[in-house]
Amino acid sequence: MNAFGEELTIQLRANDFKSNKVIFSVASSKIASREVILPLVNENRIMDIIRTGASEYFPIDINRYGREELKDYRLEITSISVKELEDLYKEEPYSTEDADLTNKLSGYHVLIIDNPNIDISDRYGAASNIKDEIKNGLAVIFTKNALGYGNRQASLLIPQQHIFLDQYTYNWLHRRMFVRILVQRPLYSDLESNGNLYSDAPYGTNYLTKTNEGAVTRYPYVINRAIQSATNTYSNYATVDYNLLENQNLIGWYSLSDQKSPLIGETGLYKGGNSKDFYKGLYSTSPNDVKNNYYLFSKEWIYYSGIDLKEADKAGNDDEIKLFMNTIIAAYQASKRMISSPPVIEIIDPEPVMGEDMSQTITIRSEDISQEEFILFFKISESSSPMNVEIQMDGENPPQNWNEFIYEVDGLGALEDAIEIGRMDKNIDNGLYAIKIPISNLSNSNLLSIRATNRQDQRAICNVTLLLTQNPVLKIIDPEPSDELEIQYIYVDIDFNAMDANDLAEEYLMRAKDVKVIFELSEALTPVLFELSSEGRDIRNEIRVHPIIDNVEEELPLNWSQPRENGFYALYIPVSFLKGYGSRELTLKAVDQYGGVDEVKIMLLRRNLFPLD
Repeated sequence: MNAFGEELTIQLRANDFKSNKVIFSVASSKIASREVILPLVNENRIMDIIRTGASEYFPIDINRYGREELKDYRLEITSISVKELEDLYKEEPYSTEDADLTNKLSGYHVLIIDNPNIDISDRYGAASNIKDEIKNGLAVIFTKNALGYGNRQASLLIPQQHIFLDQYTYNWLHRRMFVRILVQRPLYSDLESNGNLYSDAPYGTNYLTKTNEGAVTRYPYVINRAIQSATNTYSNYATVDYNLLENQNLIGWYSLSDQKSPLIGETGLYKGGNSKDFYKGLYSTSPNDVKNNYYLFSKEWIYYSGIDLKEADKAGNDDEIKLFMNTIIAAYQASKRMISSPPVIEIIDPEPVMGEDMSQTITIRSEDISQEEFILFFKISESSSPMNVEIQMDGENPPQNWNEFIYEVDGLGALEDAIEIGRMDKNIDNGLYAIKIPISNLSNSNLLSIRATNRQDQRAICNVTLLLTQNPVLKIIDPEPSDELEIQYIYVDIDFNAMDANDLAEEYLMRAKDVKVIFELSEALTPVLFELSSEGRDIRNEIRVHPIIDNVEEELPLNWSQPRENGFYALYIPVSFLKGYGSRELTLKAVDQYGGVDEVKIMLLRRNLFPLD
């Protein structure tokens, strides 16, 4: 194609062609063309006419052409019986006044009602829930006999939405007239005998004809002007009410037809027709009669389909199934219903600890603080619309106004520009965000609350307790340590008479004065436990530690398993600890209740004393 473009440019320049309006044609076996003479119509209707007649203009199945990979919608269907629907409401009945908490249908776009024999009870509010949600834009498709008339219609639709009249259809009047006068006198003078009009059999038909053109007849499948269906018939006691002012948007799409409709023969569905019989059938005498012979009609997002779901899914009825799929999509598009879903707020980092009462706690340590700020990452998801986000500390707005901003977090975890919140403009989408909390606004314990309210006024709140803590600090006081060293060296003098090889060595070492080390515990926000080890081995049972209170050392040693507060302590290390060693290292740790740790290391160095000559 590049070579073609370059050559075209060269030739245009060579022929001094300067116009910027060029039309050229390309011959290809993949391009089909056809000249069509259209009636005189407005320009904006030309494409509709072309789409409608495409199946006649081209010798291909236009329904399949280019539709093999149709992925515009993904249908998720939940099928339940009337009893199962009613059971949903038993434990928590629906009420209009408390719809936010009791609504069982808020998560659905389209409701298909196919229960011709069982009414939906309102004992626990199931019918009221349907009725309220239809007012709120829930698209509904009533299949044949599912809605009926009278009380069944009133139980689900408000008066302005009623679409049936409790009146006999023309076809039922055919039957009634024969019974009353005992002679076959059809309402239409050109209706020829089609058997006994008072029985059901003559009224059965397998043909439908198109009454109107629109999205329901063209998307996602282009449906022909006449199609075959499962055996169908009229509804005895109900006609469609096109007379009410409120029903001005009531549109008929397909009607029942029969073999004596010329359209059935033209489209090849029935090849035994005779022109002298045209329009003399039970339905073709009143062609496309959407009031009496209705099959598919709609009023805004309410649809009626005459489909028999048990019988339609059979060979030869593909077009009826496609029309029903079109009906589902058309109902969904007509409602423009937004599924109302509340937001969900989740703390991401630092990950909170969940208590038995489902409370959340985050312990903030020094390593969690940067530039005098603590950064908390959280995620908002599942909201059906943008939100307003509010942040409070301990139930009120904190000082410094840091709660008026959040930061969106990019895919690498970096914070983007600040977003102002709390102004009720509901402009925050689902996503990952961060809060910057100044350390000066934190005490030992604070309750952080994050609230999100979407455009459907659905709310979520996330509470998390922030515990500001820091690692405890251990410091050797005596012997005084050298600031340059990370380890405290202590020399232990041992007389040569106590050499390890000497038989009296152990007795001597046991009588020797213990090595005393004084240390301080400070900055611990909770009581701590002391740990003491040497070369990875716990040696607390070999060493004593005494608290020093008001410069007075207590006589009784501490129980190592008892938590201790900030203060001074004396560690007593027996000299025998060095028996057989030239040096030994000890590690003293302080561990607080949040897992904060500090440690110091002590190196005991053995120095032997020898007598002078």
